[in-house]
Amino acid sequence: MISVKLEYFVNKEKEGVVFAKITKAQKSNNLHGTYFPYEQYIGQVLDSSVNSDFIQSTIEPLDVAFGYFHYGNQITIVNFTKLAEVKSPLVFSATENIKRGCFDVNALWVEAVLSLNEKRTFDFLFSHINEETIKDMSGLAIGHLKAGNCDVGAHCLEEYIRNKKDTENQSVKEFQVENQKGCSQNGTPRIHYRL
Repeated sequence: MISVKLEYFVNKEKEGVVFAKITKAQKSNNLHGTYFPYEQYIGQVLDSSVNSDFIQSTIEPLDVAFGYFHYGNQITIVNFTKLAEVKSPLVFSATENIKRGCFDVNALWVEAVLSLNEKRTFDFLFSHINEETIKDMSGLAIGHLKAGNCDVGAHCLEEYIRNKKDTENQSVKEFQVENQKGCSQNGTPRIHYRL
């Protein structure tokens, strides 16, 4: 595993990357991940050297977290820029996880905890996740949301995808109409010369 410095995460956040992890709102028998009460630490540092209940956490950029909705029913947003501003004797360590794009960290700043069953969460996700990622991962994400009883979230994602398809279909129709205007009756392109 590759060691990663705190500055790496701060620089990525400056580029617009948001880091997060999928978490559980309560203890469950779900095989994926473990429960930790992140909502109790909003606006605070979680540091494994101070809090013995917090050992380490796997975090990832939102684009990657989008594929892990089966791990829980909420998303915890972390902020490494605020963590870097902390004036405590923080000893930060992070390693790149074996899963692509994931990192195991010993400390983080809990920015927010958002339910995957609320529209406002998906408004946030849609504004911070690459559109291609949403399109590519939507089927998997919708299945995970429904399996986790996050029906509102599944509906938001289905509606987003449907609206994107409608917009794309409308753009194709407009292109076809414009293209037809430039053709003669037999369908060959008209050539317009300007003298």
